[in-house]
Amino acid sequence: MTVHVAETPSTTCSITNEQKMASYQTANDSNYSMQMFTVLATAQAQNKKVMLLLDRTCAANYGLNVHGVEILSD
Repeated sequence: MTVHVAETPSTTCSITNEQKMASYQTANDSNYSMQMFTVLATAQAQNKKVMLLLDRTCAANYGLNVHGVEILSD
């Protein structure tokens, strides 16, 4: 799962910063991945901002790894 954002991130990962993206990479179809996708789709449908919890590992093709999502209140 790859997440693209509207704002330009300021991280130590050039892929995330330049392509405005992060990803969740897993070797299997995990429920966790589907839960994060559901939260992100819900936020997008409601035009809500989210906060992404990212780790420090920068994948060459996918950017930083997403570990969590929080929908921000108005």
